[in-house]
Amino acid sequence: PRSVSYIRYSSKVWMVLKDHISFQQEEVWCLALNSECRLLGKRMIARGTVNSCPIHARELFRYLITMNASQFILAHSHPSMNSTPSPQDFAITNRLVLIAAIMEIPLIDHLIMSENSYFSFTESALLKKINSFENSMGGLSSA
Repeated sequence: PRSVSYIRYSSKVWMVLKDHISFQQEEVWCLALNSECRLLGKRMIARGTVNSCPIHARELFRYLITMNASQFILAHSHPSMNSTPSPQDFAITNRLVLIAAIMEIPLIDHLIMSENSYFSFTESALLKKINSFENSMGGLSSA
Protein backbone atom coordinates (compact mmCIF):
# COMPACT_ATOMS: atom_id res chain seq x y z
CA PRO A 1 0.00 0.00 0.00
CA ARG A 2 1.20 3.52 -0.78
CA SER A 3 1.79 5.89 2.08
CA VAL A 4 -0.85 8.48 2.82
CA SER A 5 0.35 11.91 3.86
CA TYR A 6 -1.75 13.82 6.37
CA ILE A 7 -1.13 17.51 7.00
CA ARG A 8 -2.24 18.35 10.52
CA TYR A 9 0.54 20.68 11.68
CA SER A 10 2.38 23.64 10.22
CA SER A 11 5.68 21.85 10.77
CA LYS A 12 4.47 19.16 8.34
CA VAL A 13 3.79 21.82 5.69
CA TRP A 14 7.35 23.06 6.23
CA MET A 15 8.69 19.52 5.72
CA VAL A 16 6.57 18.93 2.59
CA LEU A 17 7.52 22.21 0.87
CA LYS A 18 11.00 23.21 2.03
CA ASP A 19 12.76 21.27 -0.74
CA HIS A 20 10.35 22.50 -3.46
CA ILE A 21 9.84 26.19 -2.76
CA SER A 22 12.35 28.77 -3.99
CA PHE A 23 14.00 31.15 -1.55
CA GLN A 24 15.59 33.16 -4.38
CA GLN A 25 12.27 34.71 -5.41
CA GLU A 26 8.79 34.67 -3.93
CA GLU A 27 6.66 31.68 -4.78
CA VAL A 28 3.12 30.86 -3.67
CA TRP A 29 2.24 27.20 -3.18
CA CYS A 30 -1.06 25.53 -2.42
CA LEU A 31 -1.62 22.24 -0.62
CA ALA A 32 -5.00 20.74 -1.51
CA LEU A 33 -6.46 18.61 1.28
CA ASN A 34 -9.46 16.38 1.73
CA SER A 35 -11.79 16.65 4.74
CA GLU A 36 -9.44 14.49 6.84
CA CYS A 37 -6.37 16.64 6.02
CA ARG A 38 -4.97 14.06 3.60
CA LEU A 39 -2.74 15.70 1.03
CA LEU A 40 -4.39 15.46 -2.40
CA GLY A 41 -1.70 17.46 -4.16
CA LYS A 42 0.61 20.45 -4.05
CA ARG A 43 1.27 23.04 -6.73
CA MET A 44 3.06 26.31 -7.23
CA ILE A 45 0.33 28.84 -7.98
CA ALA A 46 2.50 31.89 -8.68
CA ARG A 47 6.13 32.99 -8.96
CA GLY A 48 7.22 36.57 -8.45
CA THR A 49 10.32 38.61 -7.76
CA VAL A 50 12.63 38.94 -4.76
CA ASN A 51 10.05 40.99 -2.85
CA SER A 52 6.58 40.42 -4.29
CA CYS A 53 4.36 37.84 -5.92
CA PRO A 54 0.90 38.57 -7.30
CA ILE A 55 -1.64 35.84 -6.65
CA HIS A 56 -4.93 35.52 -8.48
CA ALA A 57 -7.71 33.75 -6.61
CA ARG A 58 -9.06 32.25 -9.84
CA GLU A 59 -5.83 30.28 -10.41
CA LEU A 60 -5.82 29.06 -6.82
CA PHE A 61 -9.46 27.98 -6.77
CA ARG A 62 -9.30 26.44 -10.25
CA TYR A 63 -6.61 24.10 -8.88
CA LEU A 64 -8.56 23.36 -5.68
CA ILE A 65 -11.74 22.54 -7.58
CA THR A 66 -9.83 20.32 -10.02
CA MET A 67 -8.33 18.45 -7.06
CA ASN A 68 -11.76 18.13 -5.40
CA ALA A 69 -10.25 19.70 -2.27
CA SER A 70 -12.28 20.17 0.91
CA GLN A 71 -9.80 22.63 2.41
CA PHE A 72 -6.36 24.03 1.70
CA ILE A 73 -3.16 25.51 3.02
CA LEU A 74 -1.34 28.37 1.35
CA ALA A 75 2.41 28.89 1.71
CA HIS A 76 4.76 31.41 0.22
CA SER A 77 8.44 32.18 0.46
CA HIS A 78 10.17 35.31 1.69
CA PRO A 79 13.62 35.53 0.07
CA SER A 80 14.50 38.26 2.60
CA MET A 81 14.92 35.43 5.16
CA ASN A 82 12.41 37.21 7.41
CA SER A 83 9.26 35.14 7.86
CA THR A 84 7.35 37.97 9.58
CA PRO A 85 4.12 38.74 7.69
CA SER A 86 4.01 41.99 5.72
CA PRO A 87 0.93 44.21 5.39
CA GLN A 88 0.43 42.64 1.95
CA ASP A 89 0.49 39.17 3.53
CA PHE A 90 -2.30 40.18 5.91
CA ALA A 91 -4.29 41.69 3.04
CA ILE A 92 -4.08 38.59 0.82
CA THR A 93 -4.91 36.31 3.75
CA ASN A 94 -7.98 38.41 4.58
CA ARG A 95 -9.10 38.36 0.94
CA LEU A 96 -8.56 34.62 0.53
CA VAL A 97 -10.40 33.79 3.77
CA LEU A 98 -13.46 35.61 2.42
CA ILE A 99 -13.27 34.01 -1.04
CA ALA A 100 -12.63 30.58 0.51
CA ALA A 101 -15.75 30.92 2.65
CA ILE A 102 -17.83 31.81 -0.40
CA MET A 103 -16.34 28.89 -2.35
CA GLU A 104 -16.83 26.60 0.68
CA ILE A 105 -13.21 25.44 0.52
CA PRO A 106 -11.73 26.87 3.75
CA LEU A 107 -8.20 28.16 4.11
CA ILE A 108 -6.87 26.37 7.19
CA ASP A 109 -3.41 27.96 7.32
CA HIS A 110 -1.13 30.39 5.54
CA LEU A 111 2.59 29.90 6.05
CA ILE A 112 5.32 32.37 5.27
CA MET A 113 8.55 30.48 4.79
CA SER A 114 12.17 31.53 4.84
CA GLU A 115 15.09 29.13 4.47
CA ASN A 116 15.40 28.53 8.21
CA SER A 117 11.99 29.31 9.70
CA TYR A 118 8.32 29.84 9.03
CA PHE A 119 5.39 31.87 10.33
CA SER A 120 1.96 30.24 10.59
CA PHE A 121 -1.22 32.32 10.66
CA THR A 122 -2.95 29.40 12.40
CA GLU A 123 -0.27 28.78 15.05
CA SER A 124 -0.26 32.50 15.87
CA ALA A 125 -4.10 32.47 16.11
CA LEU A 126 -4.32 35.20 13.46
CA LEU A 127 -6.32 33.06 11.04
CA LYS A 128 -8.94 32.44 13.72
CA LYS A 129 -9.18 36.20 14.34
CA ILE A 130 -9.55 36.89 10.62
CA ASN A 131 -12.31 34.28 10.33
CA SER A 132 -14.11 35.68 13.39
CA PHE A 133 -13.92 39.22 12.02
CA GLU A 134 -15.19 38.21 8.57
CA ASN A 135 -18.10 36.30 10.11
CA SER A 136 -19.02 39.19 12.45
CA MET A 137 -19.22 41.57 9.48
CA GLY A 138 -22.08 39.56 8.06
CA GLY A 139 -20.34 39.10 4.74
CA LEU A 140 -20.66 35.33 4.76
CA SER A 141 -24.37 34.85 4.36
CA SER A 142 -25.78 31.71 2.80
CA ALA A 143 -29.19 33.25 2.19
